[in-house]
Amino acid sequence: MTRCHAILFMASALVLTASSSCGQSAPPITPAPGGALAKPPVTRYIRSAGGYEARLVAGDHRNVLALTLASAAAPGLPPLPMTERLEMWRPLVEQLFRERGRQLEYLVTVGEYPELKRRIIDAAACSDEWDPSTGQPRGGRPDEAIKDLLTQAELYPEIGAFFTSLGYATSIDHAEGVMICRTDAIDRPAVRCSGMTGVVAMAPCGASIVFKLTRRDSGRGEGAR
Repeated sequence: MTRCHAILFMASALVLTASSSCGQSAPPITPAPGGALAKPPVTRYIRSAGGYEARLVAGDHRNVLALTLASAAAPGLPPLPMTERLEMWRPLVEQLFRERGRQLEYLVTVGEYPELKRRIIDAAACSDEWDPSTGQPRGGRPDEAIKDLLTQAELYPEIGAFFTSLGYATSIDHAEGVMICRTDAIDRPAVRCSGMTGVVAMAPCGASIVFKLTRRDSGRGEGAR
């Protein structure tokens, strides 16, 4: 085999190996029990470069091809920002398109999203929809409220731009497991918004997010479902 295989994986579920994965089979990845995309993987890719590893696992979920993307760094290296993770994943996604065709829709998870925690906290602090004393939405379910926050505040521009370049529009399919953080534990002064009258003590700071990709063209090309 002459191509480097690549797998996108959840960072918490994989230990980075020291050897190059070029030309080698990747170890299987088992999704976390009860996770949003808990489905046995059917296609796996892996790519290593400069001490970093990118992985992709593709498997059917709700009659849609679900992609799990993940990244890891060798000991002593800092984690990559999302823009650089995406560029590590690009050749793997392109290989998937070549081998399995460009589907009309995909579900995608990306594991750790380093920039998202601060963005969620700031957006919730500036929103009337979240209670600053509890970090909970003032009405409705937390998973629906965090989905609305992510969408309305456009908190995932890196993901949107990346998949736009590949011909897909990105939206939030769903989110679950909303995490709440004390803002005094965040390594940055609390955001101050126009009209804020009190201290934001608690705020949402993360969730398990599943993105939905929709192909921009209306035709059903080769390999489309």
